[in-house]
Amino acid sequence: MDLVVSDIRNKQVIGSHQMEPPELRHWKGLQLNDSDEIIEIDRGGCDLEGPICLEWLPDSIQELLLNGNAIWGGVDWSDIPPRLTLLFLIANQLDGTIDAGALPTALRDLYLSTNMFSGPIALEALTPEIEAVDIGKNRLSGTVHLRAIPQTLQEPRLSKNRFSGDIDLRRLPNGLKKIMLDSNSFSGPVDLRTLPPGLSELDLSCTDLTGESDLSRFPETLAFLNVLNTALSGTILLTPYMNIDAEYSLVVAM
Repeated sequence: MDLVVSDIRNKQVIGSHQMEPPELRHWKGLQLNDSDEIIEIDRGGCDLEGPICLEWLPDSIQELLLNGNAIWGGVDWSDIPPRLTLLFLIANQLDGTIDAGALPTALRDLYLSTNMFSGPIALEALTPEIEAVDIGKNRLSGTVHLRAIPQTLQEPRLSKNRFSGDIDLRRLPNGLKKIMLDSNSFSGPVDLRTLPPGLSELDLSCTDLTGESDLSRFPETLAFLNVLNTALSGTILLTPYMNIDAEYSLVVAM
């Protein structure tokens, strides 16, 4: 563990002062298994400052939570241990690109929002076990190919980036629950007639989407739809529990 945080400036918020380096049982935020192997590191909101050395993480680790710190620098995604299922790095100062194809195949939950990552990301290269992806509030750009995302993905959150181009919401994985694409530069028309049957939230607001859309075939599970600040038009047939944010160009029908 001392190698993982070797470049962190305020190591005292993680380890013990009595030993150098401290034994594992004296480190704060660690969870060990019966073999005294590290399976979880949770030091969210601890004001850690500096880069993190992921190449020294133990192969046994399954969950890494370092959200709400001041960790900076790039990430070598190939350094992430193979058994990791949860990577929670929200609200730091991380930068560079996101190499989705280098993530461990065991990864299920990827939370990287509110950082400074940039460049394109190949969502189609995400791991086959992935369920949730939150990469909102970064500087990511390029086009997005949603039809090629893994069938296991339930919540893609891409809000507040610099993505552009058209978006294709046809023939998406049936297990999708939430699609958050707002505050990007997506443009052109969008086909909303064949959304996943269990979808509960769809946010397309603050984009350059435009044109007449058939808004009468939403899944009954859809509870939240946001198309504010777009140029979409059409008549929305509300589902029984739908909460909608729409502009005057959209007519709402009961």
